[in-house]
Amino acid sequence: MSRKKKKQITLRDIKKIELTEEEKNIAKKKSILTILLCILWPVTLFMLWPGARNAFGNLYFLIAAISILNVAMTYLYLNLEISRDKYISYTFNSGIGKIERIAMLFLIVEVVFILLYIFVLN
Repeated sequence: MSRKKKKQITLRDIKKIELTEEEKNIAKKKSILTILLCILWPVTLFMLWPGARNAFGNLYFLIAAISILNVAMTYLYLNLEISRDKYISYTFNSGIGKIERIAMLFLIVEVVFILLYIFVLN
């Protein structure tokens, strides 16, 4: 018995995928939400720090509000349904895809710095 080979879509095939206007709008919303979550999500890590309320004062409540906003944005992100191949095609063909990749890098750097601040510097 032989196994079926999974069909892999190549990069040149992804760039040729046509999207309808509705799919473009969904992909754009999903990209924007990804960028916002990459920037705002790590701020909620300060909630793990026991001394955050004393250190930040009233900004602590802003961090709590951002955390609630992140939950709402995650819910919206998960409800936007689009094919993975179409989403990747949109990000390759639009400028927002480059911004999204930079935001992912920013997420990694931001998480590292926040965790260093919480656990090492304090």
